[in-house]
Amino acid sequence: MLKKVINFITKPAHLKPNIKTIFIAIFAALSVFILIWFDNYSFELFGFKKRVLGIATLNKIDVAARLSNFYKALYSSIFSYIIFHFFANILYNLFKKIRRELLAVNYLSIAGIFILIYYTFYQNVFFSLLIVYVSILILIFTILIKLIFRKSFHNVDYNFYIWTAICGTSVTILLFAFLGSFVTHSYLLFYFIITTIFVLIFSFKNFKINYIKTLYILRPITFIPLLLFCSQEFFLILNQRNIRFLHPKYLFFIGLIIIILYSFYTFYKIKKNKIIFKKNKNIILKYYFPTIIVSFSFYVFYTPFAEHTLDMFEMANRSNSVMNLFHFGKVPVLEFLPTHLMNDLLFNHIYTLLNGYQTNFGFMAYQFIYTSISAIIFYHFLSKITTKYLSLFLSLFFPFINIIFWQATGAVVLLAPLIIYHTYQKQTFINYLLFFLVLLIEISWRPDSGFSSLIILMSGLIYVCISKYKNINFKHLIFAFLIIFVPVFLTIVAIGLIKDIDVFHNISLILEFYSSSPQARGHHILTHNHDRIFTIHHVVFPFIIALILIIIIYKNKKLITEKPFLTIALLSLIIFYFSNFQRGLTRHSFIESSDRVLTSFSYLIISLSVYLFGLKSKLLKHSLFVMLLSFLIISFKFKEVKENSNMLVSLKDKMENDATFIFSNRKIDREIIDTIEYNERVAGVKSFFDSYLPENSTFFDFSNQPTMYYYTQRDVPVFFIHFLAITNDNLQVENLKYMQNYDIPFVLFNQYPYTFWDKTDGLFNAVRYYKFAEYIYQNYKPYTFIEPNSIWKRNDFNIENNEYSNKLQPEKLDCYSLKNIPFVWANYDESYLNQPLVKEWNTFELKDSIYRTKLPNKIDKTTGNYVLITVKNKKLEPNKGFLQYKQKNKINGTFIFDILGEQEIEKYIVRISTQYRWYSCNNIGLRTYFENKKDCELINLKLLKAD
Repeated sequence: MLKKVINFITKPAHLKPNIKTIFIAIFAALSVFILIWFDNYSFELFGFKKRVLGIATLNKIDVAARLSNFYKALYSSIFSYIIFHFFANILYNLFKKIRRELLAVNYLSIAGIFILIYYTFYQNVFFSLLIVYVSILILIFTILIKLIFRKSFHNVDYNFYIWTAICGTSVTILLFAFLGSFVTHSYLLFYFIITTIFVLIFSFKNFKINYIKTLYILRPITFIPLLLFCSQEFFLILNQRNIRFLHPKYLFFIGLIIIILYSFYTFYKIKKNKIIFKKNKNIILKYYFPTIIVSFSFYVFYTPFAEHTLDMFEMANRSNSVMNLFHFGKVPVLEFLPTHLMNDLLFNHIYTLLNGYQTNFGFMAYQFIYTSISAIIFYHFLSKITTKYLSLFLSLFFPFINIIFWQATGAVVLLAPLIIYHTYQKQTFINYLLFFLVLLIEISWRPDSGFSSLIILMSGLIYVCISKYKNINFKHLIFAFLIIFVPVFLTIVAIGLIKDIDVFHNISLILEFYSSSPQARGHHILTHNHDRIFTIHHVVFPFIIALILIIIIYKNKKLITEKPFLTIALLSLIIFYFSNFQRGLTRHSFIESSDRVLTSFSYLIISLSVYLFGLKSKLLKHSLFVMLLSFLIISFKFKEVKENSNMLVSLKDKMENDATFIFSNRKIDREIIDTIEYNERVAGVKSFFDSYLPENSTFFDFSNQPTMYYYTQRDVPVFFIHFLAITNDNLQVENLKYMQNYDIPFVLFNQYPYTFWDKTDGLFNAVRYYKFAEYIYQNYKPYTFIEPNSIWKRNDFNIENNEYSNKLQPEKLDCYSLKNIPFVWANYDESYLNQPLVKEWNTFELKDSIYRTKLPNKIDKTTGNYVLITVKNKKLEPNKGFLQYKQKNKINGTFIFDILGEQEIEKYIVRISTQYRWYSCNNIGLRTYFENKKDCELINLKLLKAD
């Protein structure tokens, strides 16, 4: 007997690694190792044998226990591997009836291995790891039941267990809706019980309804999470419209009844043989998988309330766009420019249409849709390259989706390769129509990424036209183009005629902004540290991706035949990567502690290249893809990624922290705001403008706080929502003309102490927007200071007897550091040569190495003034120059600029009128000197009228 047992145990089939069970053993071993060792690096010391002294004793740490724990973890994991490997093989070889279950455990173990790796790199995925453990426990329990009652259950495939997990999760969420916290604290237990019941019922041989019929009947079960979102949101929409008699719970019941009735209707059609069935696999993959992604994402990421932080700059894109359209009736793009276009408009405007226009930030409640869109497009895109199983796993468990697609922006870009592929496969009129519709979406979603998407789509269209020339109906192609773009053109013209807008002039301003934006907004350096990560992103990744491009081009005929979507997708992503790379070289780069724009799809491109090579094992290809994708992000993301969560973790957080149904008989405020910060930053200014600004008047924000328009509900008196979008001289002129259509009694001039927004990138607003500054100096003067904001009043606007007058900002000498601007202005813009000369000095009063001159009694300052400085470099070395203007013995303002010291004679221009005291004070003289006094000599000074 013993000999038989030994022979049985030592059979090669039981000892040899089996790809269909080996991952069970690996997952068990890795789990044991991490459980014992991970986060247990230090142990408290409880002994003092032989009086061993050292830094460990000093800190009461037992080093021997640490060593013992490591080897305990190591040996335990080895033992676990042997045991699980042996028993999994025995079960697989002995019992054919449970092989499907073991295979499902094996696949779950692969998922668990990846989740464990994410967990060790401090990603917030522990709950999803527990889901894997519980799912494996369900399968083990099922195996035991089937071994005990062999004849009572029929064989099922692993798709069946995925389906039961989906149904179990949906029903768990349904119970949570009614039992609340009771389910929340026991969600894993409920998930185990409900899913196990589904498994046992639907794999039971005597179950009257066929399994495939059950799949059809229970299809609506996936909509339960989505129904919770819809019922709550529908109530809130009605609530905002003053309709409050329907509790969201009742709305949910109505939806649930509709789901049940639809299921009975399906059952009736099945009974009457009116439905032709296909394989159950098709139902699960084509219906359950995508619908659960949609349903889960909308339920998980939905928040009924918008948590608003007082962002005074970026938030203006969204808030001012809503206000301009719904309150002031302005048409986006044609009458004002939100710099991110539809990305800032779409869902905020949908919210406002449904809930009505409000003066709070409740519209931010729909921002979650961006995340949901990312998950849905991600699943659809990836399933065409890998498998639907892997896409589902990554959608639910992968913690780096937002990194790959940098929120919805990246996900929308993926519409381009999808539509190119469909157009390549079938040259139909509908596909052409969809192609140009996607083209319109891409260029209007965000102009920055839209430019790169436009290159993808036009390259794809050219490729399709060349490769499928014989099959293309060019009449259909042109007609599809006209159907999409002619109505857009005619709508633009009609709005322009109806509202008397020079729309094409405004569009030219937009194009001028985007063309001059790189120089105006670009950083002067890319990073503070030229380290290995910088080199990898700026040299190694571009080289690798270029190499992948060469491989695709070299093998194009074979690849486009065998793997058409992969080929088109990789080509599209590579084109986008290189065309979008310029944005990371302009601004949003390492200097801002981000690689989001610079890397774009690089992690995905390199990882997907695995599928270019002829690996026979699909499991190996998919595993290499996920491993490489995870490795690249964990190793090379700038900055280090920590505490990213996945959709299942978000599901747990949703159930723990959010009430299922929110009801009130009063109007619900859908905004959560920090009232303390609001009172400090906004309330005072709003109160002032409410009291003293006439109803049809507005103010001008010169402090780069455009959200203040929304807080005060005042019209934006310039074409660009963001003042920083005014990037050149002509745009200043055009926007000054635009301002003449408004009554503007006040200017929100600056914050004090100065913030980043008062001198963005170190350049004061008065220097950057010099024409605006000079216009303000000549027509306004400081009126009051409502901490931290300085408010100026127009000279002809009178206010009598108010508490705000004479509360001025603390006086501080203006000192602008201009660095290289005076040299660039003097040497690369010669328009100053045509400006009238006010005064020239060739001789100077020199005292203490300071060159002194007297100013004329009357100076024409209407368009500003230049001071042209000619310097002789005695030594060809860098230096600093100082220009000051004074009133008797008082210095009123200072300009500091860099002397390049590259030529013997150099010219520099300072626009001296960019400081208020040049206008407001009776200045009698100029002072010029140099940091290294002996290295430079002042040759000539000219005071010019500016343009």
